[in-house]
Amino acid sequence: MKLLGLFLMTEKGFEVLKSFIREFRSSNIAYVVADKDNTLEKDFYDEIKKICKINNIPFFYRKEVRSLNAEFNFAISWRYIINDVKNLIVFHDSVLPKYRGFAPLINSLVNGEKFIGVTALFASQKYDQGKIILQSKVEIKYPKKISEAIQLLIPIYCKLVNSICKKILNNKKIIGVNQKEECA
Repeated sequence: MKLLGLFLMTEKGFEVLKSFIREFRSSNIAYVVADKDNTLEKDFYDEIKKICKINNIPFFYRKEVRSLNAEFNFAISWRYIINDVKNLIVFHDSVLPKYRGFAPLINSLVNGEKFIGVTALFASQKYDQGKIILQSKVEIKYPKKISEAIQLLIPIYCKLVNSICKKILNNKKIIGVNQKEECA
């Protein structure tokens, strides 16, 4: 079985895909599922599809997906429920448990947080409440546009994905720790 299934959207998903291919080769990717985001001027759907074609990675539009099977699945910048997928790791735009839910990066900026970050966590029945695998953050200076903040997070996404994949490739167990509910 191939290592990884990727559920990708936006520039974050595109950059993670490129980084993964550079680091681990496309042969470790079982498939990529993507969707368009019509709210963005540039959603990177076509770029994700093109890099999959160039690298012979099976590509699926979200609404065309039937049955998928990979050892692990990663959701990056994904906004839809993913059913029937084992070992699903979600990447969230905050250092959880703070800023669970929708628009965590925007809320962090609105509230003037000194740091923004990304959390890799196991998917759970309750949104953004799964066990945390890895987290990383970066200091932020204001004023800051959302597009600039996203550019700060992209390298963190790539770093976290690659760190987890190195463990998987070395047959090391991926362990998560419970979130501290009092910090949510």
